[in-house]
Amino acid sequence: MLDQKDITDLRDMPRILWVVLVAAIGLFLFSVAMIVAMPWKLDQGMATLVGAVVGFGIIAWQAKIGFSNLIKSQANQSTLDREAREHQALLDVQTQERNDAAKSSFARIPEG
Repeated sequence: MLDQKDITDLRDMPRILWVVLVAAIGLFLFSVAMIVAMPWKLDQGMATLVGAVVGFGIIAWQAKIGFSNLIKSQANQSTLDREAREHQALLDVQTQERNDAAKSSFARIPEG
């Protein structure tokens, strides 16, 4: 289920997400204790709060992964663009040299 990369990502989570995760686990455990103490009665406000905290944590984690991928993609695209500009400049120089050579060969032909 969790591979080494996922575990590394969990270790690299920002501190605020750890706080959110611990708070969500704490609220979950509190809710479980309340259910055990008062069977068949779950406070609607507590359920909503736990759901909101867990949902926020998941959205924040996915946003972190998305922004990380976006940054990698932009870096890769800038590398590709730079290489394409260098290659285009090389092609332009070669074309110019061919055009200059063709013009000079036409200039040598005697008119007659």
